[in-house]
Amino acid sequence: MRKVLITCAADSRETTGYYQMFRLAELTMRPYAEKWGYDYKSIWYDNIHADRWPGIISGRTDWSHAAGRTRPYFLKIPAVAEMLDRYDVVFYLDSDCLILRDDRDILDSIPEDKELALNDIGWGPFSSVSVTRSSDRSRKFWRQVWDFEGWRDCKWIDNAGVLHYLGYTHNTDPVTHLHDTEYTPLFHRIQGDWIAEGVQNPGNPDRDVMIFHLSHGREAWWKVENMERILRERGLFGRRLRRVCT
Repeated sequence: MRKVLITCAADSRETTGYYQMFRLAELTMRPYAEKWGYDYKSIWYDNIHADRWPGIISGRTDWSHAAGRTRPYFLKIPAVAEMLDRYDVVFYLDSDCLILRDDRDILDSIPEDKELALNDIGWGPFSSVSVTRSSDRSRKFWRQVWDFEGWRDCKWIDNAGVLHYLGYTHNTDPVTHLHDTEYTPLFHRIQGDWIAEGVQNPGNPDRDVMIFHLSHGREAWWKVENMERILRERGLFGRRLRRVCT
């Protein structure tokens, strides 16, 4: 079985903190991948077949850092989809996630008949953390997620298609489950001690949690500061952490 753990990279020329955030997240992702037999890849625009994804270079939303490219939020969708052509399992994490435990392979927690595992801590499924088993159906799902135009009226623009194709409202807050879809039997929620969200104040993440996601609506430098603090408090990757932060 071929497995890959991926995240979306960031441009080293960025001045907003996104590159530092990505590097801190990567410090926890690479060792986890190595321990559990995943290849590790950080994906950027140059690593995908842009011609397969109309709008990935231009045409969705403006990105002030690089004229002519769409916002990196959307990059995760083709990143997952293209890796499914090469790997049996694709484990995706947003670049504001930290892996705080490495004692279990997340794949072992997902029933074998489930092909789409997504972060869901009570707000509906979100694409910030996902584990996808490659199949015709899962590849079709991520293609449809990309093609769904409902992102134009969704608060979480990169998540509109995920919500829609799993039967949730994509344009209400909070989201509401409306009906099952063809993908519902394939869907598994990543919950419990696998993941926690730091929406307003990250505080001190539960020491039993595996993935901590510094999520939603905070500037990147705020996330960098708190990611550094969490890693230091846990005594994780001290020497490498210093290299990233200096």
